[in-house]
Amino acid sequence: MARRSCAELLHKASTEWPDLPFRVDREAASSFAEELDVARVKAFGASLATDANFTGTACQFASVNEEAGFILLLHALDFGSGWRQELHRHHGKGAYLTIKPGVEALHAGAAAAGGFTAEWLSSRSPGDVAKAFALQGNPELEDLVDLLLQVIHELGEGCAKEGSLEAFVAQALHACADSETPAAEMVWALVDTFPSTFDDRYILREAQAVCFFKKAQLVVGELFHRFREEDGRFRFPDGDHLTAYIDNVICATLRYKGVVVANAEATKMIEEGQELPKGSEWEVCFRAAALCGVEAVKGATEDALTSSELGNYLWAGLGKEPAIRKYQRHATKTVFY
Repeated sequence: MARRSCAELLHKASTEWPDLPFRVDREAASSFAEELDVARVKAFGASLATDANFTGTACQFASVNEEAGFILLLHALDFGSGWRQELHRHHGKGAYLTIKPGVEALHAGAAAAGGFTAEWLSSRSPGDVAKAFALQGNPELEDLVDLLLQVIHELGEGCAKEGSLEAFVAQALHACADSETPAAEMVWALVDTFPSTFDDRYILREAQAVCFFKKAQLVVGELFHRFREEDGRFRFPDGDHLTAYIDNVICATLRYKGVVVANAEATKMIEEGQELPKGSEWEVCFRAAALCGVEAVKGATEDALTSSELGNYLWAGLGKEPAIRKYQRHATKTVFY
């Protein structure tokens, strides 16, 4: 659905709706693919989850289920790029380096309650969240704290039947164990159970559905890459079919490489640091172009890479190079990335 809906939107941009602000340059995608060391990108892109997504973790886990619950919470809360400037003014760190230690602090606090139980998650207060994520006393970040709390509360309410996030993951794995597409079933379990957190679907011009399921796919992809060698429950036969997890870093990296091309108005908005409103044509079309751009580069490698491997490299490898880190990223205040 994500691939198809994004491709349909980009097709309309070249036919019915030429005023849409982003497109994909397939020649640039082919040129970029020729630059890639495919074996290196594949190894890099598949390995991030083994250290809980690139930066490592200070947490110690007693079981696979406990770590799986941590991964679910981490990526449910893996947003905040729209507050990047405010966060840098606050403590000199970006979104992910704010979120990751905060989730580690929550993990430490939940230990006495027996993990991320529904009751513990549902009882968190704004003060608890501000303290865990080191966001106290900053009016610029109060809306971010509110959204973090909103997600934590939805997770608590959504896993009430199972009792905890750890039990929710175990039950979802059991429910899809006999499916031919368990990764897809896991994505739907997250989207259906926690829609405000994971269901990033939009309708443009009352005609074109566009969906990403970015964080839901990220959770499932991390579980797949992290545990597939040691635990058969995570050996999803469709794990390699996940898309890239489209956020502002992947969008910026592909724009830097010329794979995604913005029109003059969108370029001006991005370069001037104007916010692209969540759900707007600018934001949705940019992310759709980036998803299609990843697919175009992947196709130009003759599918030697999976979409998620290439996306991880664009995010945490190429996207961290100094020239690209300095390249202007778009800002959207949303819970989805």
